[in-house]
Amino acid sequence: MRRELVLFAALVAGSIGCGDSAGEGDDEAGVASGLLGCSEDGAECTVVVVSQILDDRVEFYGARGPGSGYRGALDVDLKPNPGGDIVGDRLDEPYGLAWDGQRLHVLLSHYPEVEAGSLLSVHAEALAEVGPGEPFDVGAALGLSSPDADPERVRLTELDRVEPLSLATHPSDDALGEVLLVGVFANSLFVPESVWVNPSALLTVSTLDFGDPAEPVQIESTPVGCAGAWTMAALSEERVALACDGDEALAILDVTEARTGAAAAPHCSTALGFSGKRVRYLAPDGLGGVLVAESPIVASDVEQSRLWWYDGDCQLRGFATFDDGERWPLGELRALPSELAAGPRWLMIRRDHEQRGVYALRGDPGAGSVEVCGQVSALDAASAWAPAAADPEAQTLEPRALALRTDGSAFALSTAPRDTLSDAAGFGGLWWVELDPSTGALADPCSLDLGAAAVTDLGASAPSTDPELPQTWRRAPDVLTIVEL
Repeated sequence: MRRELVLFAALVAGSIGCGDSAGEGDDEAGVASGLLGCSEDGAECTVVVVSQILDDRVEFYGARGPGSGYRGALDVDLKPNPGGDIVGDRLDEPYGLAWDGQRLHVLLSHYPEVEAGSLLSVHAEALAEVGPGEPFDVGAALGLSSPDADPERVRLTELDRVEPLSLATHPSDDALGEVLLVGVFANSLFVPESVWVNPSALLTVSTLDFGDPAEPVQIESTPVGCAGAWTMAALSEERVALACDGDEALAILDVTEARTGAAAAPHCSTALGFSGKRVRYLAPDGLGGVLVAESPIVASDVEQSRLWWYDGDCQLRGFATFDDGERWPLGELRALPSELAAGPRWLMIRRDHEQRGVYALRGDPGAGSVEVCGQVSALDAASAWAPAAADPEAQTLEPRALALRTDGSAFALSTAPRDTLSDAAGFGGLWWVELDPSTGALADPCSLDLGAAAVTDLGASAPSTDPELPQTWRRAPDVLTIVEL
């Protein structure tokens, strides 16, 4: 199966093209249209996919290779809301994203109902037919707004769960394209955090028969052992971890049997040291363990933020405290490849402060310590946090979501104002950062001049935000994934 996927990806790269940043193909270079694609001469491409979770849209941007800049979007406004407000039941909320070599999978947390989410799966062949800068009408492909449904290439799987948020392919190469893992938050995000008490679950979804609409989908469910599971990370081919915000806990599950579509098995869980905190983000350490971020619910220069480091059996390895009298609301964490340096390295978002940005972290397994070893100051130099020129409120931007290339050489970062409006335009952005532009290769961020990183404003290539046109709003670009072709 793995070989078939590699061959399929090669066919995609060779036959699916993309528009250039101005939205027009370059026939001489062999570049055609398509949301996921490359040049016909086999050059590699990197595409950033962004869930605009409040605007019911999934956008595509070329970051490396032919077809750089904005390519187009999936329109997933399946309960049409032309006014753009998120009050009531009109929000579909595209959240988790995953690419399995054949299909792009998107969790729709509030479709068909606010408390019953689903999984949207779109085959690469369907994405290839989208013209430069055009929207892909998912409702039409599903037969909701058109009689011309495309069930073999666009499939909706109802999960019947409250707030399915995190999505990943199974970490085993043998299961790629066959099994998805879905983390279910299981609590309403429209109620206070203090009542997020419902136990979460991990779903195993078999995708082998997704090309046959007549075949039922096999879904298995496993209790996670904590409440409010927000994000998920693979620790190895056999284990995944979830950060649980409802009860400030970590859960690790064994997914060995899940590679064949069976249910996962709980391995261990543990509560973090303090309650009443925000626990949403985590990343593997490359040693089978995990780093978990904890922050005050409300940004504060009095309450501390921490990073908790656990081994693969939920035993505490160590922790780091940010208590320098400044606010350290911690955002997404991403692990760099384990072969990068002598010890673990991560990138981390710091939000909502004059020192907002992306920071590099160094871990010492022997001491169980984690320390900041650098900041990607090139983002500050590029004015990544400056208010959008068209924003009448002139709101300063903050980092929202972070995604890394698999080789650790570059990352994508989305930005948006801190205060998200329920019924007005948002002016979110998207940036691409090459950590070592002199080589374009893997390097230890703790030894690099991060002020010299090469920064590209991918968001500038997208259609301009018009306060009068909700289909152009970018209020919450809160989920990213990177597709490498």
